[in-house]
Amino acid sequence: MHSTSKNVQGPFAILYHILAVRVANSYACVGLDQLEKSVPILHQSVEEAMGHLKDALFLALDDLQVNEQLDKITDRMERLLEGTWMTLGVSVGIIRGSFLGATLASGFNNLLTRSK
Repeated sequence: MHSTSKNVQGPFAILYHILAVRVANSYACVGLDQLEKSVPILHQSVEEAMGHLKDALFLALDDLQVNEQLDKITDRMERLLEGTWMTLGVSVGIIRGSFLGATLASGFNNLLTRSK
């Protein structure tokens, strides 16, 4: 009887392992299906994937160049505004220093004082 139970256990053990492999395989297939749905690049050839990566890289570089150009334009505008304010500041300073400027300033001060 002992040898018969070993003979029976052998085929059952093999069937058990085969069943375990089939279950693991089905879980792996489900996992791969989900992975393929969430990562579409897996459906592309290496050449296609590399082409898309190159396109993305060139787009990023173009964006950097546009940003650099915008930074240069912004810097130019700031310098222009600073120069304009400096020119206006000098002009206002010249007017304030003149007799006409002093008279205007005095008149505005009088108006402000009366309005209070």
